[in-house]
Amino acid sequence: MINIKLNDVLYQFPENWNEVTLDKFIKVTEIKLDNTEEIERDLLILSALTDIPFDIIDELPYTEYKRLSQLCKFIMEDDKSKVSYEFTLDNVDYIMQNDITKITTAEFIDMDSLISDKDNMMHNLHILLAILYRPKVNGKIEKYNSDTLMERAELFNKKMTCNYAISAMVFSLALGQVCLEFIPDSLDNLTIEQSQI
Repeated sequence: MINIKLNDVLYQFPENWNEVTLDKFIKVTEIKLDNTEEIERDLLILSALTDIPFDIIDELPYTEYKRLSQLCKFIMEDDKSKVSYEFTLDNVDYIMQNDITKITTAEFIDMDSLISDKDNMMHNLHILLAILYRPKVNGKIEKYNSDTLMERAELFNKKMTCNYAISAMVFSLALGQVCLEFIPDSLDNLTIEQSQI
């Protein structure tokens, strides 16, 4: 993180996606999808990444704005971080459920409902991550419990960095591919069983 003082207030600028929290990542992706003018979009992105109020950025001399916006240019570059299946947050070790064959029905149903809600998918990303990443207990992932889900999801939203979200998105795409391959076979079996009745 780079520290910059504006109007006697210290702000932190992330230097890469590993320093961007999930809630800021979601804000940035929403801005990129919006149909705003380029300069306004860049102002909004800068504000979302740094927590500098939009009106303060808007009042900066243009040369200062350009200097600050250069600090956030990493968002236009490809993320080259490796897939991360484990991390520590607030002194708790978390591990990702990355074995498709061990996903429970409850996990699958909850993930499917979040992924299916395309209009709110990014807003639900922290919940999806809380399903996939759970505390590590005796070297294994903690049993899925929907009662502890939202508390962990809120913690992830505020403190988890994007590199773990990217890992989960890669896994979710793989899971989606497996489901697409599984569903036609299941439907074929259902058709065969129905025709035998």
